[in-house]
Amino acid sequence: EKGLLYCGGKEKYIEVLKLSCDTIKDNQEQVEELFQQNNWEEYTIMVHGIKSSMLSIGAVKLSGLAKQLEMAGKEGKINYILETFWQNGFEAYCVGGSIRDSVMGIPTGDWDITTSALPEETKELFKSEKIIDTGIKHGTVSIIKDHEAIEVTTFRIDGQYSDNRHPENVSFTRNLNEDLKRRDFTVNTLAYSEKTGLVDFHNGLSDIENKTI
Repeated sequence: EKGLLYCGGKEKYIEVLKLSCDTIKDNQEQVEELFQQNNWEEYTIMVHGIKSSMLSIGAVKLSGLAKQLEMAGKEGKINYILETFWQNGFEAYCVGGSIRDSVMGIPTGDWDITTSALPEETKELFKSEKIIDTGIKHGTVSIIKDHEAIEVTTFRIDGQYSDNRHPENVSFTRNLNEDLKRRDFTVNTLAYSEKTGLVDFHNGLSDIENKTI
C-alpha cells in the first residue's frame, strides 16, 4: 500500500520495483567484491542504500533481505577478528547473549568476543586498528572497525562481587571453561567459533530447548 501510494498507481509501482531490482542486480558483483575484501565501511554504505530504496517504495521483504546483508557485514567484521586471533595462536569465540539468541533464532547485533589473548596481546595484534581501553582492569578492550566498536575480553576468573554486578578483582586465564563458569546463567555460557563450532560445557543448549533458566 505504501508503495502504491508513493508511486501513484500499480503500473508505476511495478515499473519502479523492476528498476530497483535491476539496480540490485547491477550492484550485486560490487557488493560481493566488497564483502570478500572485508571492506565493511563501503559494503555497509552500499547495502544500507539498497535497503532504504526498497523500504521507500514499500518493498518490505526486499528491504528485510537487505537488512540481513547489513548483519552479514557486521558478522564479517566479527569473523575477521576471530580469524586474526586463531591465526596467531590464540583462541577466540563469540560468547554469551549473541550465541544464545542465534540458537533461539532471534536476530542479534550485539556480539561480544572472549579470547585467551591478554589485553596487551590483543592490542598488539590489532595495532593497525584504533583500540579503546574500555575496561582494561577487567580485561576488556574495544576494537574500532569501520567506526564500530567491538568489545574483546580476555578469559578471566572473577573475584567477589560486592555490588552484585562488578567483581572487585579478576585474574586472567588461558582456559575457556574457567571463563564460562563465572557467567550468570547456563544459557549464557554458550560460545562459538568457526574453528570449533558450538561450545557448550554447561548444558546451556538443553536448557534453552527445555526453557529452563
